[in-house]
Amino acid sequence: ALDNSRGLELRDVAARALEQMAVEMHFQGAGQMFVNSAYRSYEYQEGLFVDKVAQYGEAEALVRSAKAGHSEHQTGLAVDVSVPAQGCAIMQCFGDTVAGKWISEHSWKFGYIVRYERDTTSVTGYTYEPWHLRYVGLEIAKMYAENGIQTLEEFWGFPAAESYSEIAESTID
Repeated sequence: ALDNSRGLELRDVAARALEQMAVEMHFQGAGQMFVNSAYRSYEYQEGLFVDKVAQYGEAEALVRSAKAGHSEHQTGLAVDVSVPAQGCAIMQCFGDTVAGKWISEHSWKFGYIVRYERDTTSVTGYTYEPWHLRYVGLEIAKMYAENGIQTLEEFWGFPAAESYSEIAESTID
């Protein structure tokens, strides 16, 4: 049910929950989950950000990728998933696939949230990423879902995410 053929790593608690979610998702006919990205070292994230800057320019890279030291992937609690058979891997249209909709509706039952939801960029600092899941644990995920929360910043009562000084106001609205 879970294709982690590249052997990407997560913290044990997050990995077990992801496996359980993938089994249930597959059982319910929503597809076979593929792990696109999981734990990233500081060095890996640093290189990834440099690549995004080269591809998009710095202002756009800042809403698409975290600078090293700011990525949730460094915690071992964040994972990027897809269902290759449904297309839209690591693209916003993943949220419109059967798998993306299933994950949005059910991930909290396994302790995960979709971290960067649609129309929350001004709060999270990042564009909509329906493939980016963050493990927060069963209790928090349940409270998050039951209260219609869309961001961890809102859940914890924190102000909008840190903005890098390089981000122009027009890129975070």
